Amino acid sequence: MLYAFRKVRKIKFRGMVQVLKIGGSLLNYPKELKALVNRLCNLSKEYELIAVTGGASFADLVRYYYWELKLNEKICHKMALLSMDLYTLLIESLSEGKALYSYSLKEALKVAKNGKLSLLMASRLITKKLPSNWDFTSDSIAIYLAKRLKAERLIVIKDVDGIFDSDPKKNREAKLIKRISLEELKSIKESCLDKYFPIFMRKANFDCYIVNGLHLDRVESAIKGKEFFGTRIVKERV
Repeated sequence: MLYAFRKVRKIKFRGMVQVLKIGGSLLNYPKELKALVNRLCNLSKEYELIAVTGGASFADLVRYYYWELKLNEKICHKMALLSMDLYTLLIESLSEGKALYSYSLKEALKVAKNGKLSLLMASRLITKKLPSNWDFTSDSIAIYLAKRLKAERLIVIKDVDGIFDSDPKKNREAKLIKRISLEELKSIKESCLDKYFPIFMRKANFDCYIVNGLHLDRVESAIKGKEFFGTRIVKERV
């Protein structure tokens, strides 16, 4: 995905906030997505949750016209980031007032501390030059923002169970990897994460959980720090 950048002042936070990345692929399941948003809103009454969204089909449209019309790259930088904001607005609408979006990390943290699902508008939060190609997506942006928020953990919610040893769509014998290090993740040729993910996780002080958002109990278990069905990404090989 392509991005635009701007400078903002540094903000210091303390707390046990959890950052959630709501994958764009979940928009393909409208009923399940609405149920997920409702569950997250309920959990936000007990846990400090700040969500970052993907670009969903809005980003796919940017990608299509980027290639089809050979658009200016700088314009597509802005369009791709704004696609994340569009999905964020959609999520906020589905919450029926139980979630609030913010344009700053400070405001997002206040929302989370007040017991509501906090949604981040990513377009105004990119503070330094990041990769500007289609291999760098909202997955890695979620890491970047989670680090700025000093998050306890990052939970990536997608429409897949986690990381597999091969593409489960092509290989029925593919096995789910329940725990994987960053070094091992690099060796996986095809996964549900972007190629920059292991690089951005290298300096993170938290683990990352990947969980299927079509199974609400799995998401809830991950947020509560309980055993869950999915993949846990850790920095070092065990």
